[in-house]
Amino acid sequence: MGRNGYRNLVSSYAECNSQKGERRAEVFLRRLYREGRLESSELKERLRALEKLASGKLRPVAVMTVFGLKA
Repeated sequence: MGRNGYRNLVSSYAECNSQKGERRAEVFLRRLYREGRLESSELKERLRALEKLASGKLRPVAVMTVFGLKA
């Protein structure tokens, strides 16, 4: 079950939040890649962004941008 820590909480639209569920962001991104919704380069870029965000080197952005989904 997902935790309520800063590494698992993101502000998002209801649809994105529902799709992500209790999965960690990294797991959800890999799922999108396996489903063909992200290219390899997009997955790598978003995983790097999550690492920077977790280390405090990146300001939070809208989850739709991080996950590459359209509203």
